[in-house]
Amino acid sequence: MSETQPGSPITADAVADYLAEHPDFLHDHPDLLAELLIPHATGSAVSLIERQVQVLRDKHAIAQRQLHQLIEVARDNDRLAERMHQLALALLDCTTLADVIGAVDAKLSGAFEADRVALLLFDDRVSGPTLDHARWLSASSPELAEFDNILNSRKPICGRLTTAQLDCLFGPEPAAVGSAVVIPLAETEPFGLLGIASRDSERFQHGMGTSFLQQLGQLISHALGRHLEQTETPQAGSEAD
Repeated sequence: MSETQPGSPITADAVADYLAEHPDFLHDHPDLLAELLIPHATGSAVSLIERQVQVLRDKHAIAQRQLHQLIEVARDNDRLAERMHQLALALLDCTTLADVIGAVDAKLSGAFEADRVALLLFDDRVSGPTLDHARWLSASSPELAEFDNILNSRKPICGRLTTAQLDCLFGPEPAAVGSAVVIPLAETEPFGLLGIASRDSERFQHGMGTSFLQQLGQLISHALGRHLEQTETPQAGSEAD
């Protein structure tokens, strides 16, 4: 019997010797049979046994891929849940409208890895207080006609936006946006739009699940809504004392 020195490559003879000494090895490790190619002499024809083994091997490979996909989806969901948790904690610490908007922009640009974040808040009286990372727009603005379906359905959309939608949300640089998400912000009535953009045209695709985006919209809407109710917008022509 050939001997294999420690650290030396395992030879075919060594494997054969091991199997000869352990005839029950494959019985104890049946999962290996799905990976082994064992010829069955039938001339030029393919035996029924070989065909059955191949079918089982193919099913095993498909099941393995599906398992790996499910594991990856579960990991993605765990990561999303953790990011949502961190965003919720950050919003709980906010004491002003500006704090909420700053937290939303920071978390979406950071943990959620958005390339661009846009926040539109509606105000029919006059422009609201100056805020970083957000702008005010009249709810009766003709620009919002591009988002009628979203505001009426109160459901997020994903994919490629029209040029008019891009201009309204992100300004005159649509080339920097490959794909985007638009989330309506509402409590009893819509009061804003949140845009999340990526340079990657495949990141946000039409038809992808939106349940997570709806939850994100509800969370941000509630945080913004509390402070919007407390924000007094100065009347046109009024002056500070």
